[in-house]
Amino acid sequence: MSNEMDSPSHGINVVSWLDEPATISRIKNLMNDFHVPGLAVAIVDGSEIRSRAFGYASLDPQTPCTPDTVFDIASCSKALTSLAVALLVENEHEFSTKVQWDSLMSSLLPDDFVLSTAEATNMVTVEDVLSHRTGLPSHDLSILSIESKHPDTVRSITRNLRHLAVSKEPKTTYQYSNMMYTVATHLIETLSQQSFSHFLRERILRPLGMTSTFTGSAQVWASGQGDRFSTPYFFHDGKYHHTCHQDTPQGQGAGSIQSSVNDYAKFIRAMMNRIDPITRSIYKSVTAPRVSRTPGKTLEDIRRDGSPETSYALGWDVKYHHAVEIIAHDGIIAGYGSRMFILPSQNVGAVILGNSEGAFHLSAIIQNSILDQVLETPFDQRGGFANSRVKRFKAQEARREKNFKRNFERREQAKGTLQVDMEAYQGSFWNIGYRTLIVREMDGCLCVDGRDHNISFIVLLEHVADNTIFRGYLVEIIGDESDEEVLPVRFKFDTEAKVIAVGLGLEKALGSDHLIWFTREEGRE
Repeated sequence: MSNEMDSPSHGINVVSWLDEPATISRIKNLMNDFHVPGLAVAIVDGSEIRSRAFGYASLDPQTPCTPDTVFDIASCSKALTSLAVALLVENEHEFSTKVQWDSLMSSLLPDDFVLSTAEATNMVTVEDVLSHRTGLPSHDLSILSIESKHPDTVRSITRNLRHLAVSKEPKTTYQYSNMMYTVATHLIETLSQQSFSHFLRERILRPLGMTSTFTGSAQVWASGQGDRFSTPYFFHDGKYHHTCHQDTPQGQGAGSIQSSVNDYAKFIRAMMNRIDPITRSIYKSVTAPRVSRTPGKTLEDIRRDGSPETSYALGWDVKYHHAVEIIAHDGIIAGYGSRMFILPSQNVGAVILGNSEGAFHLSAIIQNSILDQVLETPFDQRGGFANSRVKRFKAQEARREKNFKRNFERREQAKGTLQVDMEAYQGSFWNIGYRTLIVREMDGCLCVDGRDHNISFIVLLEHVADNTIFRGYLVEIIGDESDEEVLPVRFKFDTEAKVIAVGLGLEKALGSDHLIWFTREEGRE
């Protein structure tokens, strides 16, 4: 059993900072800057938790945000997944198959964990999966949602790895992979013979008294706490637009956790104070840096002289600010932004959750402000980080709006330039790793339809040349559709002037010109 409940390692009353009128006013102003309807903050100082909420959990009907408002915490979920795997390692005597951090995934899941090369398959360990160094890029668009005719499961996602190209040698490079955290939950379910949700609830959430943390949007409603579930928003054309709660079991382990700041602060406090089930050895394992996040920088470079560069542990980022260690993670999905962090030397931590993507940016400023408070940064040296972050956010907004208008104009100008009937392009196309995409006509233009994928998307097409070369604009359906990603698209014709294949640049980590090819298949279900 472990329960240290350390006292604060500083002389500052950090939690009272949340109640200061200047803090409240500043946060409200920043919420306007970043278009955040509702925000909640919990600060942990030693064993004490203090929380406060701002704005609205819902705008219609207008419902105040509270510290018990539930948000989707996005990738802040990954810390729970790494802890769950750590419990497999720590309590290996309970399971028929022994697990260590350096255990090969292919030996633990011999039928399921196979990568696209034998060399990679035989190199990747549990530690590699949780530190984003498997050599596999994100391939996020390959996963099928619950809306698909053949939805993915955690096992099918794992088995599909063999059809997805690696881009780096394993163990050498940080490449963020949501999918690998889902694969980690397949490992947990296989070895424990329990669902990930049950394992998490019985091994972590219940022991920590976390009664308002859920493993899926559907669970929030089923628990009877749906009235506390915040509405997700995005801001466009000068007003807020609500989007839907995403129920994504295919994303378990990588995200798909919902919680309140009051509840998730219990996890942060347990990490800080090594409260059972978190032992000293588990804490050390999940927070020890494993890979540099900065290209060209090694872990040794980062450790030297307290470099400000970030490294990745297991479900946590690790970096330094004026030689003060910060263990943190953030998250962002359509309609939500999140951040959590721990300052081990000060025994201070925090959780920040909001119901728009702008909360992702605002939470970075709040983290920096708490750090300034703890370190007693002179007041004349504060504010620069916030100002630069706001300025950058506003510039991104302006650039996105400018690009959106430019892209629309380009597509309009390209209408009518095809010398082949659009019917020749349309149909169902198949790739073994990314499965089915549909080419169809929409508003007088061609598009590629991937709305049944876990990240629901369409690619709007602009004809560039030769009836085969197109510019694609990838739009995620859930969220702000003005945020378009440009990618290359090519078509291949047979001798009868009918399209037989389409290639799309869906994974930039494979190269800016790399195309993933889909071949026409008639009658595929």
